Amino acid sequence: DPGPFAGDHTGATPRTLVQIAMYDYTTRSLITEALENLANEGCEVKVIYAEITSGAKSNLTKPNIQLVQLDDKSYPFSNGSGTGHVFTHDKFLLISGAVRANAASAGQPGQDIVQAGSENYNQTSLHFNDEQDFTVQATASSANGSTPVFTNYQLFWSHLWRVATSINAPTTG
Repeated sequence: DPGPFAGDHTGATPRTLVQIAMYDYTTRSLITEALENLANEGCEVKVIYAEITSGAKSNLTKPNIQLVQLDDKSYPFSNGSGTGHVFTHDKFLLISGAVRANAASAGQPGQDIVQAGSENYNQTSLHFNDEQDFTVQATASSANGSTPVFTNYQLFWSHLWRVATSINAPTTG
């Protein structure tokens, strides 16, 4: 349920945005199903990854979902001094738009959510590792734009997206 200030909080793009930067995305079926459901409801979902299993990639190749890999061993350095390995090792999720507490509740518009930490979207992180994460949720408005924490993560995510799409074209369904 995209709210009145979803996405860019100006009303010009009334669509909830979900953006992920994840080093290793494998077999977290509940996350994959949630992303598929959000995309089916009209949310725009974008995922940057370094590693992904073929099953997770296949399940996420749907309309309203864009996937792009950020892992290149011969990426040119911006100063022209050669090439090197560039990849995302990040682990964060951004949601901007209307958020519902459950399927029966009305969406709370203008929400910015950042969830970040050390956990990859894989079974090892879920069941065996000692991981940490944090979540910050705040209400944005058309007057103040996005919240500061979200804005900083969003700027970094956009940089990663530009680098990743300069290497690979996004995959969609």
